[in-house]
Amino acid sequence: MKKGRRLFGYTAIALGAISSVVFISPIFPIGFQAFLLAALFFGAAYWALARPTLPGILNRIAPRLQEPPPPVDPMLPVRILRLARENHGTLTVSEVAIELEVPVSEAEAGLRACVRSSSAVEDFDVRRGFALYRFPEFIERTGPQQESEEEDSEQ
Repeated sequence: MKKGRRLFGYTAIALGAISSVVFISPIFPIGFQAFLLAALFFGAAYWALARPTLPGILNRIAPRLQEPPPPVDPMLPVRILRLARENHGTLTVSEVAIELEVPVSEAEAGLRACVRSSSAVEDFDVRRGFALYRFPEFIERTGPQQESEEEDSEQ
């Protein structure tokens, strides 16, 4: 870091500290203006001293914050659809992991792939406290539409 930028940063910190004392002190009647001036000086000090290192810090932290989803077997969503058909259109992550014998992270990634492709809808069971994935095309229909289909099949 250049000496000039460092000197400017430390000077801005000193002026910000003085402005903070003026803000706190009851002797000076310019409290709010001193507060704004202190904020301005501290911001300038941050710009001068910490700004060059901030992108490096964020680049090191960012990969941890946004971990890529685990790679999904291309046939896993198809296997999940078959399982959803067998279970009448409702699945949980643990059911998929147990029935298909895959790790929980892969089961969750496969279910999210089904949601992204609009085959499933993510839901939350409040009573039991876990996520459900509903597959509308495999949920058994009830109501007037099913009754009319049954009447058509009988005729």
